[in-house]
Amino acid sequence: MGLFSKLFKPSTAKTFETASGCFTLIYSKGSRNTWSNQRADVLITLGGSPLEPDPTQLLFCSTINQTIAKMNDQLTVYLSNQLNEAGLEHDFSEWQQRFKMIALEVTGEQGENIYWNITLEDQRAPYAHFVLFAEEQTIIDFSMDT
Repeated sequence: MGLFSKLFKPSTAKTFETASGCFTLIYSKGSRNTWSNQRADVLITLGGSPLEPDPTQLLFCSTINQTIAKMNDQLTVYLSNQLNEAGLEHDFSEWQQRFKMIALEVTGEQGENIYWNITLEDQRAPYAHFVLFAEEQTIIDFSMDT
């Protein structure tokens, strides 16, 4: 019994304290390490090493509100177009009137470019989640889950 309890005992979660809050290592296998933080109502996930979150991705996360503010018009037009294409009624002049950001994931970086996505929760029926995929400050794709 003693051998098995030592082999299979739950390990303590690795955490790393940053200026943006405490991140927890939620997945680690090979070179793939995922760190997570629940800040206010937004779940943040990003990559890193087994010891700490990636500093470049952390810096990006700390400026996400400014990045999204710069993209407000683009987000409004993009979401309006997607709802029109889906035949869904909408009457917002700014995306924040209908959607709430609930998650941010930094998916990687290549050179100077950061690849990321945000999940927006529709506050009206049919209560869908929109995941917008972006490179720097440009939306490159999206998915909608109902």
